[in-house]
Amino acid sequence: MDIEQYFMDLTAESQALKNRIRNLIRDQHWLSDGEWKESVVRAMIRRIIGQDIGVARGFVVSGERASSQIDILLYDASQPVLHRDGDFVVITPNACRGIIEVKTRLTRTRLEEAIDKLADDADFIRASGGNRLDFVGLFDFETEFGMEASEDALRMLAEIARHERARVVDHVVLGRSTFMRFWDKAEDTVRPGHWSLYKLQDMAPGYFLHNLALRLSSVPPGTEEDWFPRNGKQAFRRADVPLGRAPRRASQSPAARRRR
Repeated sequence: MDIEQYFMDLTAESQALKNRIRNLIRDQHWLSDGEWKESVVRAMIRRIIGQDIGVARGFVVSGERASSQIDILLYDASQPVLHRDGDFVVITPNACRGIIEVKTRLTRTRLEEAIDKLADDADFIRASGGNRLDFVGLFDFETEFGMEASEDALRMLAEIARHERARVVDHVVLGRSTFMRFWDKAEDTVRPGHWSLYKLQDMAPGYFLHNLALRLSSVPPGTEEDWFPRNGKQAFRRADVPLGRAPRRASQSPAARRRR
């Protein structure tokens, strides 16, 4: 099983599909173009997620308050929903398992706005009884940041979280190769309570999707490694940042540095 090539194929697939509507209607209706891109990511998630997780778009509501509209809303399919119409649902916080914002290309300002929106929604859901919200992600198709801008994005995640775990955006993919993840537990050389930045050539969407699948759907113990390239991603870690602090460059062995 060649998971590395499979991840590259997932990236190629997402890139091939993202502009299908734009190529047909050009710039006549940007809303339809954006909705199509969201549907591309939802379809990719449905192919790998367990049947116990519903994949839709919509709102989370509690009492007198509602979340913003969520591009991809992942929920416990065994729970009742307040409203369902096709891909659109309205659910209560206790049913919510994940929220994802989908973007095409981000400037620094738009990235900050997207992260802040996700953090606000995550905070609201968790404060309203959504203690099963296990995935808060940002999926961007085209943004290709260099190292300086990527580290700035990592710092932004920490600043917007405001030292609060409830506001953490835990998975981010920017374009084809930039992936960021928040680690609750220590793993390898990564300390708990940190985000890590990875530069994964043409594999970032695959890491995002498979981390999502393992977060929300159980797999037999000891099989987690089957879901990722054998060599792992730690050799491609470029920076770390804890909650509320500026990023530091990841310490790497000489062998890891040679693989950059």
